[in-house]
Amino acid sequence: SVSTSISFTQATLDTVDLENLSESFTIEETQTLNPTAFTFDELDSLINQSTLNSVTIDMTVTNNADVPVVLNNVTIGAVRIDPGTGLALRDGGGNLMFETDGGGAPILARIAEADSTTLAVPRNATRIVSVPAAELVDRVTHLLLDGDSVAFVVSGTADANDGSSGRIVTSDMVDVQYSVTVGLDFTIPLTGIQFNVDNTVTSGVGLDTAEIDDIQSRIVSIGGVARVENFTAFGIEVTAAFVPDSLGTAVDVFTQPGGFQLTPITVSAPAVDTFGIPQGSAIDSVGISITAQEGRVLLGDKFTAGIRIRLLPGTGGSGRGAMRPGDQIVVSAAVNLSIERGGQ
Repeated sequence: SVSTSISFTQATLDTVDLENLSESFTIEETQTLNPTAFTFDELDSLINQSTLNSVTIDMTVTNNADVPVVLNNVTIGAVRIDPGTGLALRDGGGNLMFETDGGGAPILARIAEADSTTLAVPRNATRIVSVPAAELVDRVTHLLLDGDSVAFVVSGTADANDGSSGRIVTSDMVDVQYSVTVGLDFTIPLTGIQFNVDNTVTSGVGLDTAEIDDIQSRIVSIGGVARVENFTAFGIEVTAAFVPDSLGTAVDVFTQPGGFQLTPITVSAPAVDTFGIPQGSAIDSVGISITAQEGRVLLGDKFTAGIRIRLLPGTGGSGRGAMRPGDQIVVSAAVNLSIERGGQ
């Protein structure tokens, strides 16, 4: 959830008595977001390849003036920031270049009553309205994850007074606070989405190089089981790789020399209810059989495991599903080593 506050005032007005009159104020306020404003941590790559379906912008509009105010065609849109000037991009006519949909229409979220273009805020009062904005925030999120700076722009007009008597002074303002809440309800491509999980460093058997050389020649077999339990609404394919020593979390274990990979494990999505929420989990496992040379990775002091996950569309949702805070993918493995007696 990201919050900011935008205020607009008519600073050129001295104290004005309004009676049977109306004042109209043009609104254009910009809030710039940098690429660190939205982060999904390990899910950044996943979100950047998906389409967000569930996003709301919660608006709190506070009017501290002694006159009622009506927001008229006030919208929130997204405009990219010109890296040269640091300002929102405009066309040759000075108009803001809002992000557009596939048909070329600006993607806008309207601050208004349901099925209306206006929002009335009584004098000295606060109104709260929730606006669905999945398409807008999906576009902003993708821009930010791609490293682009972008701005939310509130624009439109505010009309003061309803024919009754009131006063406006220069300190009066209408304050718009908005909170953007992104639900992890998204649609993935039919081909699935692949992403890596941060590496895990684990203690090995603790043998030195000479001891490993001695044992390797006497290894009879190395085998075991890898198990994956899936609590998400998606099917998954999990591949694990192991390399010797302790590596950083961002190192690609799959490209390092001297390691080995396990056979990928594919697990279907668990059953879901009518709201798409998983009911329990789905489990699958695969037998592990590695060579004596590969087994050296596990015999040293430390080894690093890397996990690569591909999310696959679940059944019946055309690639759409949701993740909740408690949803997880659990990967575990156990290995048995058999050796002949002998050696030093």
